[in-house]
Amino acid sequence: MTQTTPETVAKTGAGRGLWRRRSVRLGLVFVAVLLAALVATVPLSVAVRLAGLPAGVAHGGAHGTVWGGRLEAVRVHGADLGRVQLALRPLALLSGRWRLDWFADGRSALGQGRLETGLLGGGWTLSRTRLQVDLADMGLPLPVAPLGRAWLEAERLVWRADGCGAAEATAGTDVLAANAEALNWRGPRLDGPVQCQAGRLVARLTGATPAGGTADPASGAGTTEARLTLSVAPEGLARARLRLAGDDPRLGFSLPLVGFERRDGGYVLEMERAWR
Repeated sequence: MTQTTPETVAKTGAGRGLWRRRSVRLGLVFVAVLLAALVATVPLSVAVRLAGLPAGVAHGGAHGTVWGGRLEAVRVHGADLGRVQLALRPLALLSGRWRLDWFADGRSALGQGRLETGLLGGGWTLSRTRLQVDLADMGLPLPVAPLGRAWLEAERLVWRADGCGAAEATAGTDVLAANAEALNWRGPRLDGPVQCQAGRLVARLTGATPAGGTADPASGAGTTEARLTLSVAPEGLARARLRLAGDDPRLGFSLPLVGFERRDGGYVLEMERAWR
């Protein structure tokens, strides 16, 4: 017959307590996984209504579930992304977040990346994102729609209700090179960092090229420097300022025809557009 002692009673009680704690943890994990599986079957249209879309984003219909669905006729500030495929990462649901991989191949935009937001909205995060847009379809306030493309590469970009929260990204454009015929001058490719400043998303792109449009230093044409600053405020107001400074006389004939003004020691083009 086994003798009961205070020590054996304590050990038995501790063992039962450990078993209960493990059972509770396993039960919680099971419930969480079950809830994640149920949420993954929610129709994409319902999830879009609950989470909301970032400002300036519209679509022509949602099909499938959040596990695997698509948005038709997606437009982002005028750029046609066409059909956007979405694939849910279900483990993120356990932390109360939507995390979706996306891919777009539209008429005026091509891109892929990851989008994350709260189950009921509250800002969004882009990560591992590569996006190119056709400038001619962006509806820019210029006398003539420009040729060329702009691109964004974002390892992480956070946008909240109060504006830009964090940015690890770069951007660029070939607009000056693509419009060489209209400008009578071939400009450089522009690129640079994207940062957050007091809630504004700010991109500062720079480039330089000999004003003659060649790489021959003996041409005597001199160097033209280009600087493009783009900022988006929390309320969605976007401002752009492009300044060209060089000694090529052809710039004085062609640039005013497309909206540039001669000031600040060069030629300046400024644009403003509300994206909300």
